[in-house]
Amino acid sequence: MRSEHWLKQRRDILGITQDQLAERLTSGGMQITKAAISKWEKGKTPLPLQTPNNRHLIATALELAISELLVLDGYEIDIDFSRETRLIATLCETLSSQDREFILIMVNHLKTRNDQAKASLLKSAARAIS
Repeated sequence: MRSEHWLKQRRDILGITQDQLAERLTSGGMQITKAAISKWEKGKTPLPLQTPNNRHLIATALELAISELLVLDGYEIDIDFSRETRLIATLCETLSSQDREFILIMVNHLKTRNDQAKASLLKSAARAIS
């Protein structure tokens, strides 16, 4: 379902105007106008869902979970991820951008450490065989 079909319906369910939605987004830090929301609803421009912060702000303003927002806007949610992976992703979406960056640094560190341990084991096994 595209945003031009569901966004206005969601506002109607919440009983808010385009101005009120713009106010909710602006109070969260997204500088947006009623005109931009109108363009989203008419399908002239897509919802700006590229960044976690935007996804969080829009989902909060529309009183939706981020996954619900993405599904409504036509994104396919990969259900092949483990329960833990989906939980971590959901939790990360609620964090500030600075905290998300910290989490990414830590995960990259753990992956690098794991990759180095595997490489060391492979070298040891290769030496033992030769």
